[in-house]
Amino acid sequence: MGPSLAFQDRWILDETWLTRTGERLSWERVYQLCPPDANDQNPETSYQQCLVDNGLQYFQAFHPTDRFGQFQLIETALYLGVAAGLFAFAYWWLTRRPA
Repeated sequence: MGPSLAFQDRWILDETWLTRTGERLSWERVYQLCPPDANDQNPETSYQQCLVDNGLQYFQAFHPTDRFGQFQLIETALYLGVAAGLFAFAYWWLTRRPA
């Protein structure tokens, strides 16, 4: 299964499998629950049915790529603010000391 190919323009933050109760499962655990069967006539349908039978859902948390510029502006503002604060502190520290 895996991620859907319908939305390629996104920044994926997290992707995992979830049980009915919201417990996270690794890909290895999903393959243990729903192993591929070489003798199966329709493996994709069997795999989908196994996922449904076990109550598994694929979960993906993402940001659309059109927010990338916003994140860069926010990060730039934060770094400039920290830099200005450190500069002001250094200036204050150096000017208050006796020569």
